[in-house]
Amino acid sequence: MNWIIATEPYKQLSNGIVILHKLCDVINSKGHNCYLVYYTYNPDASKQAFWISDEPTLRNQKLNTPPLEQHNCNSTFVDNAIVIYPDAVIGNPLSAKKIVRYLGNKPGLVTPGHTLAIADNEFILSHSRILHNNPHSVIFNASIDHCFMYGEQDNPPRNRNLDILYHGKGSMYTNCPYFSNTLFVGRDWPRGRHQLSILLKRCRYLFTYDPWSNINIEAIAAGAIPIFMQYDPFRESEINSAELGPIPKGEFICIKDGKIYGDANISEFVSVQGADIAFDQAKDTTRSACTAPCKAEAAPSEPTGSHLG
Repeated sequence: MNWIIATEPYKQLSNGIVILHKLCDVINSKGHNCYLVYYTYNPDASKQAFWISDEPTLRNQKLNTPPLEQHNCNSTFVDNAIVIYPDAVIGNPLSAKKIVRYLGNKPGLVTPGHTLAIADNEFILSHSRILHNNPHSVIFNASIDHCFMYGEQDNPPRNRNLDILYHGKGSMYTNCPYFSNTLFVGRDWPRGRHQLSILLKRCRYLFTYDPWSNINIEAIAAGAIPIFMQYDPFRESEINSAELGPIPKGEFICIKDGKIYGDANISEFVSVQGADIAFDQAKDTTRSACTAPCKAEAAPSEPTGSHLG
């Protein structure tokens, strides 16, 4: 059986992309033939480009993920193959007859303005039970590399003074500010997971605007406390009902009198952009004291072989 997976080039800091490359490797290990076709992500589906390349830097060399070869780019090969599209791909650009839709997010979230139409004969493969009401199968994968695991040799959280800011996919749904006294980590930096683990093991608080990101779990494993600055496009109850259940985390509440208030079941102050962040034991008391919502300057947008027609 031949398989084709449409994916972006390998990025260590994107769990969704890593899963698709690992899935290709697993399918090949079971005696099938699975190939990669790359696409360039764009929220505007009409501007997405599909292409093939044998450039080694586009793949993880430890995985068996061969690219689709030029001589197989024909309707006969594609018609007889099973094609896996991630949720960032709208429609059926390869004109496949056997389609699997892999949902790493709720349908349509990563392609605003475009509806992800799923045909009755398409197989729905979901990353989590909270992403679709009735998927055919779920392959939840939030694996944590060993390098993230907090150990006795690592700096205790109470002795840390590095705070990290992460926007991730949150910038698609809300205005994300930059905090001058935090280290900004993006989806393209640092480039390696080992480098990210070093930072998280030195991190006290991870201020995250992306509630649906594996970095939140990695931060906990490394001994840091993720502070959820917002939950869009999910509800807090949905995040808490995912496969891992409610995770240890703090929650941003509001800004008042020059202080950013939140609740993390701790009593400490953290300096961010000249203001104090106050985490109170009693969330209700803190919330009732706050009347002004957070107003932040919009963050600048992150930058986003042979082409297939």
